[in-house]
Amino acid sequence: MHNKNKLLLFISSIISLAIFPLQSFSQNVSLGEKAFNECRACHSLEPGVNLIGPSLAGIVNRQIAADASYRYSKSLKNATGNWDVSTLNKFIENPQALFPGNRMPYSGLINAAERKALIDYLMTFKP
Repeated sequence: MHNKNKLLLFISSIISLAIFPLQSFSQNVSLGEKAFNECRACHSLEPGVNLIGPSLAGIVNRQIAADASYRYSKSLKNATGNWDVSTLNKFIENPQALFPGNRMPYSGLINAAERKALIDYLMTFKP
């Protein structure tokens, strides 16, 4: 009986480790959705639907300034690389510091947890 209890405890621990990260990600996505409310006035999450700013559908790991249907600033047109998590994090924190001269009139999101949540939320939208 003692070994059976150890086995059950081990199995429940493994299940907990598998479930809690999902709950944490889910909670983070919910927080990210709230953080996106600041972005919603200028950005769509629908593929191909640009507003004042480009659509953010599929933005994570997309090449910077890759949407041919959007008129990017010279700063972003001349940028190289992708919108990976690190680059998005820096851009959302302070858009002008990362790409001086870009046209996004946003001073940035200082709170690191909110930035991570916002990026997690954006990851759920595909192009």
